[in-house]
Amino acid sequence: MMFAALLLLMAFLRFGPDIPTRKALNHYLVERPVNTALRLERHHFVFICIAAALFLLGGEIVLMFGSEFVLIFAADVALYLDIVVVSALASSIAHVRGAARVWRRKLDAVLRLPQRRSAKTRRATRARRTPPVTKPANDDDDDQACACQMARHPMPIAA
Repeated sequence: MMFAALLLLMAFLRFGPDIPTRKALNHYLVERPVNTALRLERHHFVFICIAAALFLLGGEIVLMFGSEFVLIFAADVALYLDIVVVSALASSIAHVRGAARVWRRKLDAVLRLPQRRSAKTRRATRARRTPPVTKPANDDDDDQACACQMARHPMPIAA
């Protein structure tokens, strides 16, 4: 019976005539709850679920500690659970990105077709010939031999 009444109400809100009663029902039954739900954040929903579970399943906890303590405990558990879920999600995203990068490289290596390079690219990659290095004509002393002679026979320097 209740299900049929809800179906009738949904049909009236969706397809009913444009009258003030339908507008008021739509405002209070659809628009306000949607606006309230849009203002809530993820941790609010987690808190609502945990608080409902504690109140429904933990009757003796409510009797021993009171409803205020149970709500504080639910908020604490909701915050902890939210942090755990976010950190697990961030770690999973990092792992999936790394795996996707590896698979993308492997797939690119398998699917890579030999590409013909243009003449411009071939010219750009051709090895350049370096001109030979020539020493000046007046520098015919061997640097190593000169350094060894200077180490064996010190020369006085005028100050």
